[in-house]
Parts: sequence; structure tokens; C-alpha cells
Amino acid sequence: MTSLRGSTWSKSAQNGLVTEEPYLYHALSSSSAIRLIKVLRQKVNGCIACRVYQFDEKQQTTIKYHALSYLWGDPKSTRQIYLKDQGQEWCPYPIHENLWRFLDHAWQRKMFDRFFWTDHLCLNQNGHEEISQQVPRMHAIYRNAELVLIWLQLDKQEQGALRKVVKAHNRPKFMPKFWHSVVQKRLSSHQASIWRVMENPYWGRVWIVQEVVMAKRVCVTCEDISIELDELRALLDPFREARFPPGRPSMWVLCDMRAAGGKMPLWRILRDFTGYQSSRPADRVYGLLGMVADHDDGSSPVEIIHVDYDKPVLYVLLDAMFESSPPLAEYRLATLCLGPWNTYDSLLLLKGYISSSTTISRHKDFATYALQAFEAFNIIKSVPGAPHPYHMSDITDDLFTSAAERDWKPTWRQSAALIGILLARWTRSPIDHWKAHRQRRGEVPSPWRCATHRSLNGEHADLGSYEVVTRLPTKRSWDHKGARNWDCEGVVSACGEQSQSCDGSTMTCEMPQVGFRLLVQPAINDEGEGYLSLYREEPGR
Repeated sequence: MTSLRGSTWSKSAQNGLVTEEPYLYHALSSSSAIRLIKVLRQKVNGCIACRVYQFDEKQQTTIKYHALSYLWGDPKSTRQIYLKDQGQEWCPYPIHENLWRFLDHAWQRKMFDRFFWTDHLCLNQNGHEEISQQVPRMHAIYRNAELVLIWLQLDKQEQGALRKVVKAHNRPKFMPKFWHSVVQKRLSSHQASIWRVMENPYWGRVWIVQEVVMAKRVCVTCEDISIELDELRALLDPFREARFPPGRPSMWVLCDMRAAGGKMPLWRILRDFTGYQSSRPADRVYGLLGMVADHDDGSSPVEIIHVDYDKPVLYVLLDAMFESSPPLAEYRLATLCLGPWNTYDSLLLLKGYISSSTTISRHKDFATYALQAFEAFNIIKSVPGAPHPYHMSDITDDLFTSAAERDWKPTWRQSAALIGILLARWTRSPIDHWKAHRQRRGEVPSPWRCATHRSLNGEHADLGSYEVVTRLPTKRSWDHKGARNWDCEGVVSACGEQSQSCDGSTMTCEMPQVGFRLLVQPAINDEGEGYLSLYREEPGR
């Protein structure tokens, strides 16, 4: 070997130059371009060598490639390979163990003529702008692949069980009924190991979901074992039983989604995959965007939610929350899954989100409506004589349950306000002395008005322009946890124009920009009922 400008001439690299300088990515030619790799027959300095290629959007329509889907495992780089693109030198590149195992698997099986896509090598992991551009395209990269390869890491017992499954599957299928019963009987002795295969940590990762669900064909591979996922699903169906309830991360969740066609509303995806894992918290949203269906009005959440890993994670979660618009019966669970939330944090969070340059104007408007509803509801639940926090949570839940019984689809603004009410519902404890608290912050008075001041201000008590969404009874009663209803003398303190003439019989909060009106009517005696009512402006007004 001879030295040339810090490089080494290496016959093992097809007479190419080898350097110990780390590999540096050339920028993609456009945001729609992709990189693919090929594993080469010749090694470099005894290490696996991969050639890196770029393909523009037009070329991608004719190129065939396999996309790798795998669990990174320990992200620490313990192995080294060599990479080379249009440059003249082979450069070292560190990778983690599980990826090296696959590349070694491909080299051992002489897969030298195949193009592969894998995130660790085909994306510049240090290029934040590139990552933000490519992440929204991940579903398309896997959907357009000729085959998606699931690279599973299994222990010896699990490998043995899977090998038995594949062997049984590959046998001639004469006498189908007899063959099926024999196979199931033999496989039953490996039931525990088969269950572990179906619950492998791989199935519970966020990014895996769209990689598998959106693929044309999927093949499960482990060492010398290989079987198509759809065939594996059919063979293992008798082992499913009640062990895998809906929502629990397992092979079956992804198989069922593939069978159903993949696309789902954003709210359902956020709810169903809340327990899935990701190394970056923002990927709880970004990693699932590829499966999100369009809104009923034809707009696309994927186009509205911009991938930005520099944005605070809670802002990313708010982006998703404001675009989800779940059915009323699902509001609490679909919104809670993005939490946890608490009052003081939520107040500062919404204000920071509104003022942030990373928040689009659409979401700033929604957050403004959510903040109005949040503060209004938080005030009324914090006045003296309000229901005990334990009961207040139940009352809020009942409000949504009752509203869900109506044939009503909230507008986007109303959905944002409902989110604000839910954020207030998750208050850990009422704000003490809310009036002084607002005055210290220099905020406007309470938006609530008593019956007297509504009349004095020329505001009519009739609801002619509004229709009731729900009128929830709140009985004047006590239990060991405290009151279940508002107290007339206490609730009047929520009035923003409080004076001696205040009448606490009815407290009203108007949100005209949203088209909402909230009413609180305390019970006037021990036998009577009070009400928490939500009205909406009649459509067309």
C-alpha cells in the first residue's frame, strides 16, 4: 500500500482509495430525492463496504429496492463499515450492532445486486433540515419499496419456534385439514416462544407502524428464517386468542391495520398508539403522520403539521391535538393520551405556544380559543363553594358524555374551546384566590357575568340565537369527598363586575368568537337541582 494525500490505496476496495476521515454526506439534489445503498462483494480493510446512490423523483418510478425495518437496539456504535458515493475515497462509518448484523446477513447471502433503503445509512442523521424534509416522506419510501424486510432479533428458543413455523408452512399442502391439525399440534409445544415472537419489542416502536402497514409486501427475516408477514399471520392466528387485546403492542395490531387499509383519522391514531415507543418524543406524532387520513373537508393534517425537531415537544403535541378533532365521545381519551397536563403548565404552555414563531396562524387562533375556555372553566371551578375537584372531574366528563349523545359536529373553533375545557379539567387543584392571581398578572377581569350585570349591560338572558348542546344536572348534595354542586353565595364571586348587587342565580360566560355560551345555575335549595349547560350558536347565524 502507498500513501496519497492522507489516503491509502487498497486492493480490497476494487483498487479504490481508502481514508480514515469520517464519511460526509453529499446533500440530496432535491427534497424528493432519496439515497439507496448496495452491499459490495469486496470488503474494505476487512469491513463491509456499501456504495451510496442518489435517485431523483423520476428515477424512483423505475428503481426497485428493499426497505429495511428493524429495531435499532443499543444506539451506541460498536461496528464500522465503509461508505462511498460519487467521491473517490472509501470512508469509515460507525453503525450499531443490529444494523451490522443485517448487512453481514446480506453479505453472507450474496445480496450484491439489490438496492436497500435503511434510515441510518440513507438519511444524514446529523442534517436536521434533511431529516425534517424526509420524515414526511417515510411512508412513501416504504410504500414504494418492492419489499419491506423486517429484521427481527430473537433468542434461540424464539428462533427455534419461528423456524418450526416456517418449516411447517413450506411443506406440501396436500390433505389440508389433516396437515393443519398436525401443524397446530406440533407448534403448540412452542406456544410460549411463539407468543414472545408476536410481542417482540420491535412491534411496539412508533416508526415500525407505518413501515409495516403501508408496505406492498412484508417479509419477516431472522438469520436463516424468512416468511412473508401475511402468511405468518394466517399460520399463527390460532395462537392469538385473548392474549392480545386491541391496542396492546403486538404483531396483530399492525397486521389488522394492513388488512383494514392503513389510513385512519389522526385522533384515532394518537389514541391507539399512545403506548408505542420512540427515542424522540416528537415522533409520537411525526412517526405516525404517514397513516393519517384527510379531514372531512379534504384538508390534510400531514400538510398542516410541519415536521420541526427544533420545536418544543409540547408544541408538537398541541399541533396534533388541534388537528385531531375527535368525536365528542372520544375527546377525553384522545386528548389525554398526549398529556400529562396540569393547570399552571397548561396556562403557560398555551400562552407560549400562541406567541411562538414556530406556531402557524391557524393553530395560534385555535390556541387562543382554547385559552379563553381554559381560563373561564378554571375560574368557575375555583370559586368558593364550587364542587369538590373529585366531583368536578366527573361533572366535566359527564358534560362531554352528554354532548356526545347529540348529533353535533363541533366547528374547528369549538373543538379548540373544548380542548381548553379539558385542559382545565385536568387541573390538579383549584387556583387559590383566583382574583388576586389574575390581578398580579395584570389580566382582564373574569369573563363570567351574573344575571344582574348581564341585565345592566343590556345583555338579554334569552337564548334565542343559541341551541342547547347539553344541560347537565348537578344536585346540591354532599358525600365524604365534598360538594357536588356550586353554591349561590360562592359562585357569584366569579362575576367580572362583582358588586353588592350581584345575583348568583345564573352565571354566564359568552364566547362569541367560538359560538359558545356556558351557564352555571346553582341549586337554590337542598332538594333542587343545579345545572351546568353548554349552548352553541345556531348554524347559519
